[in-house]
Amino acid sequence: MRFQYRDASGMKVVNVPKWAMAIFGILAVALGLTVLVLGAGLLLVLVPVLIVAGLFARWRLRRILRDAEAAARTRQDAAQGVIEVDYKVVEEKRDDPRKERR
Repeated sequence: MRFQYRDASGMKVVNVPKWAMAIFGILAVALGLTVLVLGAGLLLVLVPVLIVAGLFARWRLRRILRDAEAAARTRQDAAQGVIEVDYKVVEEKRDDPRKERR
């Protein structure tokens, strides 16, 4: 098999023996299978861990929301009572602009 490549001196043609191409092909297949096996193994480990973590997070979130709802109900029940307030009415005397025009 022949390969062409270009370098600083120009175009070059290199003959690659068949045995070198066979070794390269075997190494490429081995690398692909290694990546596939490692990915599948990692997937088999991570999926159960992520499922357990998701269930734990769901349990915690439900508990937090339940506590928040109970606190809101308590505040709502307390807010329905009577609130006593002291207030003062402040009146400002304003001149009526219509009266000044006449």
